[in-house]
Amino acid sequence: MVFDSRFDLGWVVKMGDPLLMIPGPSNPYPEAINEANSRFIPHYGEDFLKLYWETVDKLKKLFGTKSEVYLYPGQATSVAEMILNSILDKDDYIIFIGRGFFVDRFRRIAELYGGKPVNIASERIGSRVNVSELEYILKSITPKAVFLVHSETSTGLLEDIDSISSVIPDNTFFIVDAVSIFGAIEYKSDEWRIDACVGYSSKALGALPGVTPYMISEKLTNYILDRKSYKGFLNDLKTWIEYKDLWKHHPYPVSLSSPIILSIKGAVDRVLDEGIKNVEYRHRKISKLSIEYASSIGIEKLPEDGFESPTVTVGLLDNNYDAKRIAEELLKNYNIMISTTWLIGLNGLRIGHMGYNAREDYIEKTYRGIEEIIKSYK
Repeated sequence: MVFDSRFDLGWVVKMGDPLLMIPGPSNPYPEAINEANSRFIPHYGEDFLKLYWETVDKLKKLFGTKSEVYLYPGQATSVAEMILNSILDKDDYIIFIGRGFFVDRFRRIAELYGGKPVNIASERIGSRVNVSELEYILKSITPKAVFLVHSETSTGLLEDIDSISSVIPDNTFFIVDAVSIFGAIEYKSDEWRIDACVGYSSKALGALPGVTPYMISEKLTNYILDRKSYKGFLNDLKTWIEYKDLWKHHPYPVSLSSPIILSIKGAVDRVLDEGIKNVEYRHRKISKLSIEYASSIGIEKLPEDGFESPTVTVGLLDNNYDAKRIAEELLKNYNIMISTTWLIGLNGLRIGHMGYNAREDYIEKTYRGIEEIIKSYK
């Protein structure tokens, strides 16, 4: 694959800065850096409102929705927790799909808010959920919500969101963690009947971290507004939904970072300029190349064939090799940062290739370094 030079502004990783081939954050798109450095404006006033609404409208295109999109001044886990708090009442059933570190995290959060989590997953890590089994459970317990981590970076698995969405009943809310896939593939939130979708700024979208975009469906919006009492302030969707209309001059309850939102706008413009279908093709092509490189040096892919996330490759190592040592030496000797599968207690590597870093030369450098380290064992 030849990276399209039309979108390369000559920006490279600065001397001393590591190449971030981890499952996020990624090295940002040059357009994101340029926009963030272009100016500084306060988080209110005509200039900021113009930036805010323009960015929100463009983010709707990436979410694939006509519903409302919001910007949260924090990380994705905070947004997911807010959504769970806003939806769940005591003893409400909620289904969590799949296995992995982040599925487990959100299941624990649901328990903290009084929910009754039910986990539906394949016995094998790296296999997709059985949709027929999911459909049976949905009819048996009528859960308040279904929570899906679409791309689970601890295992490298991409769930079949199309099939999953087709069996979720109309009276059940569908919550999706799109954190590691947002900005890398064409998203269809409205078509998939998603009620709450959490994106991210500094993974596949390729912007700076610190502000998390998320979308809320009209169905969920109406449910939240019909609730008379509050479940918190910043930790309640009701606050965010109401402030959009309550403060026209400042349609968010707290201040937002203008440099980060500028970077998000720059990244979104970059993705829309390249074309989301082209961006998805690029990510899937790089994912395939990454898997081929991994296989050639003895790394066993964890997800089943065809189920791999296009933004991260997860593979297991022979017990003769230590994943932590390989990651440490790659950073020390090659200035390339990767991660390991310590999150799920296995001896393996997690290599991110998302956003600006979904390019052939970066993948080649990464695997050349890993191969040299593996050879040094012998």
